[in-house]
Amino acid sequence: MTTLKTTQGPEFARILGLGAARGENVVLTLTLRYGDAENLKAVNYASEFLPALMTRATKSLDRQQLQDALDANQTSISGSGGSGILTFTMQTKRPYLPAALDLLRQILREPSLPAEDFENMKRESLASLEESSTQPDALALNYIRRAVGPYPSDDIRYTPTIQEQIANTRALTVEDVRKVYTDYVGAEVGELAVVGDFDTEPLIQSIGATLSGWESPVNYEYVPLLTPDNLQATIQKIETPDKANAFYFSATVIPMSTNHADYPALMLANQVFGGTFASRLVDRVRQKEGLSYGVRASLGVQPIDDRASFNMYAITNPANMHRVHTVMREELSSMIAGPITSEELERERTNYL
Repeated sequence: MTTLKTTQGPEFARILGLGAARGENVVLTLTLRYGDAENLKAVNYASEFLPALMTRATKSLDRQQLQDALDANQTSISGSGGSGILTFTMQTKRPYLPAALDLLRQILREPSLPAEDFENMKRESLASLEESSTQPDALALNYIRRAVGPYPSDDIRYTPTIQEQIANTRALTVEDVRKVYTDYVGAEVGELAVVGDFDTEPLIQSIGATLSGWESPVNYEYVPLLTPDNLQATIQKIETPDKANAFYFSATVIPMSTNHADYPALMLANQVFGGTFASRLVDRVRQKEGLSYGVRASLGVQPIDDRASFNMYAITNPANMHRVHTVMREELSSMIAGPITSEELERERTNYL
């Protein structure tokens, strides 16, 4: 059984500044969740191909017919996701909403999952992975993700090496992807968000009819992202001698969600440190020392899981890498040791608001 719970009201619309005067726009995002840490192991990699393949064609509309119908109704529908999650985003206008919702229904409940489109997606993915396998930024980022997420190789949260990704993609078949849809996906768990110019009750009835009776054959349990408590500091040098640029990445993770009392302060501190063009990192590394073409720090905090990632990044001439490493560490140490000025705080608070 599928039950839709809604949250709406004038305060919500007022905060977003939306209404009928905004070009009759409607934006809908639907997320469906399925599987658990154990049963998803069998389809972990195939799950990544499913959402995009679902949007390629339906049982009654081939790829061109589906695209023509979307264009005729001024609608776009895209799919994304990964292991245990499907997200579809639809953009349309109020007069076309009924037709758009019917196209979304076909994509969700009647996808044809065409083999030809899957093979095209597979070739594109392999070409991108092959190119990444020699790119310094891709290699460094892959190493960082593996280092701060040290899951065993049979865990669905494990980050495979680029070579492992290539091998996994080559082994994948369209039947593997179809199995995810038929044996795993359902509408028992998920979230729906709709913003714009629409009548709530007809929309909820339409989505409810689309999702009704769509039960997953497998157990569902949320799989959290964890913060390792024994993370060791390491430095890894990856040689790519034929490349003109060098990339510096560093990262750590801390147990924090967006609900943590210190999250707003840490978020603004990161903006001061390296999150904007006027930040300390940019001023020191790029403007004063001329060491980097692009430098920044980023903070990614989860809304549910107690896992926040802090990252520093710079692109430079290989001859400058040692100096970049030294300066980045100096600026981080200075940020930790010293206060933020009132001018810095007010600048970034104003920019953020």
